[in-house]
Amino acid sequence: MDSTRCRQPLAQLRAPRIIVAPRPGAGSAPAGPPAGVTIRRAGGTAAGVRPHRPRDRREPLPGVLFRAELGRLAVAVAESGPDALGGRLPGGPLVLARPVSGALRVEQDGQNALVTPRTLVALDTSRPHHVVVPCRAHVVALLVPHALVGLNPEDTTGLTAATWSGTEAAAAPLFHLLAGIDRSIAQLAPATAEQLGSGITDLVGALLVRRLCRDTAAEAAELRRSLLLRIQSDARLNLSDPDLGPAGMARRHHVSLRYLHKVFHEQGLSPASWIRDERLARCRTDLLDPRLAHLTIAAIGERSGLRGASTFTRLFRERYGVTPGEFRRAAVHATATSPGAVAIVRTPAPVG
Repeated sequence: MDSTRCRQPLAQLRAPRIIVAPRPGAGSAPAGPPAGVTIRRAGGTAAGVRPHRPRDRREPLPGVLFRAELGRLAVAVAESGPDALGGRLPGGPLVLARPVSGALRVEQDGQNALVTPRTLVALDTSRPHHVVVPCRAHVVALLVPHALVGLNPEDTTGLTAATWSGTEAAAAPLFHLLAGIDRSIAQLAPATAEQLGSGITDLVGALLVRRLCRDTAAEAAELRRSLLLRIQSDARLNLSDPDLGPAGMARRHHVSLRYLHKVFHEQGLSPASWIRDERLARCRTDLLDPRLAHLTIAAIGERSGLRGASTFTRLFRERYGVTPGEFRRAAVHATATSPGAVAIVRTPAPVG
């Protein structure tokens, strides 16, 4: 939202914290963590699966092993079964999940979907839902904040418990990406991870727009949300243009400036503030990129349409709590001490 300020302390630029725990049913703890890995075990004793255990942690799927941050979205890898998880996760993300092996059954908004390794499924964890894993399954999922794709929780009923075949043109890129990302994500450099997250966001937006337009084309509110996703995707490709602004966005998409503001305001956004925050996020990614280490702070800002070093520094400090120079120095130090690190959190295994 345009009134929100996200302050990220320098400590968060250190090497990622990995939390490891034994898998369900494991008889003993792991032999020992690799260097620099922090161990945190779940309280209690691992026991047999309780098919309808209550939600006891902030995880979107049963048996989550770890989450890896890709900018503002995340990838979660889960393995469990038979198992089940129900309820709601206040403030929880949209989830796009693919079973790499096994299957899921997802129930939400009166819909019931059986999800196999040939399909993707969407669910909204912020509203009541039920996920059942009838047998052992390995699942990879994208965790997408609602605001990142211009949706509110009450707007997702046309998406929940909806499936896409991996052969559909709009779904195929995400389908194949989820099949192998868990095997390589830990080797990604921070800058590469954020760039990958930005690209995945555009793919998710395109997929959701297609489904919303197909299912609710007659409803003006849904069409406005679809328009917003298209505008945002196009604007991300043109952030380097210093003249990018609400008026230009309206012209490019053949709508009035007043209508553009309406489309953004319905999602609690301001066009100008959204552009500013996207530019700052792009600058943050560039400051993490060692290939751009030769560029000055001012040049980094100009690459994303923020002219003037003093203006860029002030806006960056307001958004992240540190100056661009401080952020870059901390990132260089973090890379030197733990090269190739991606923010990964391993979560405790379910307990009885």
